Amino acid sequence: MAILFAHPQHTPAAEGGNSYTITFPIEKIRLAAYFFFASLCLFAKLLFENLVLERIEEGAPEGTPTEQLGCGAFNRDFEQTIYTKFPLHFGDGFNLATSHLTELFGFTNVCVYWDYYPAREIIGMYFPLFEYSLFIYVFIDFIYVMLAFRRGEVPSWYFKMVKVVTPITCLLIIWFRMIFVFVAYENPRAHSCAFLGMQLALLSVALMNTLFVVLSGQSYPTLGLSKSTTTWVAYTYLICNIAVSSIKIYATTYIVFNTFSPDFYKEQSIVPSLLNGELLDKFWMLFNAVIPIFIAYTRMNNEHPLTIEFSVPTPTYEGDKQEDSALSETTSLVN
Repeated sequence: MAILFAHPQHTPAAEGGNSYTITFPIEKIRLAAYFFFASLCLFAKLLFENLVLERIEEGAPEGTPTEQLGCGAFNRDFEQTIYTKFPLHFGDGFNLATSHLTELFGFTNVCVYWDYYPAREIIGMYFPLFEYSLFIYVFIDFIYVMLAFRRGEVPSWYFKMVKVVTPITCLLIIWFRMIFVFVAYENPRAHSCAFLGMQLALLSVALMNTLFVVLSGQSYPTLGLSKSTTTWVAYTYLICNIAVSSIKIYATTYIVFNTFSPDFYKEQSIVPSLLNGELLDKFWMLFNAVIPIFIAYTRMNNEHPLTIEFSVPTPTYEGDKQEDSALSETTSLVN
């Protein structure tokens, strides 16, 4: 994935070169990750509206044996299951207003678009574009921070924290794919647990990046941002994000342990048309999916990329003159 955003440079053999250099524009990879996430959501919505909605509204297909009426997404009965808000019986159709997510959490969000067949399977194939690009970004960014630490640009306590946080973040990013393993309407707690991991991962990325900008003394003159102004903007974003993400993480943790969302999620917010949970979702998306796009774009245009060089010793062949045979690699071309 990262090679799509790299700039390779090959040293011709005629010049005696035997190396391959790749320049990684780190923040461009991060920008790509958020692009794939946004496009994933839009693609899922398109699939849901064209391939899923009519199917789930119709309910179990006509002629389905009685014992199969409750299979899959239609496995609800307000008298026998945990889904007791809507008077639905096994095999009955439903829509977004009466979906599993609405019944458990009080509202729907973008996640519902890939909860049902066949959108779930199709989005599951598109999802690695987001997963791999974000994983590669976190790994490459660790190398970038390590080099900055060696140059004395960031303090040791920050680098120690990055060394602990990075592998955990990478693991949580990988585990996010469990949303396709634990089906939302069959195991909502495990399904939500995967989202909880992604929320923690995205908060970690925001935290580590913002601290790096502040601690390394970044400024962006092209935007009129001095070092002090950049620091103020960075801390403002970080504090707001931590506040919003903390509430979101608490609510998701509550769902993981209790299946249902906390009561405050379902209460009317200060915005008449939105519940508290819906408003919180929108703020969370703003700080973790929208604003990071502008941050990544700004850093991409104002910071140096990471350059990696791959090289191997030039091989010698049997019959060639060798000054030190003990240290030379020999490749035999005879039978």
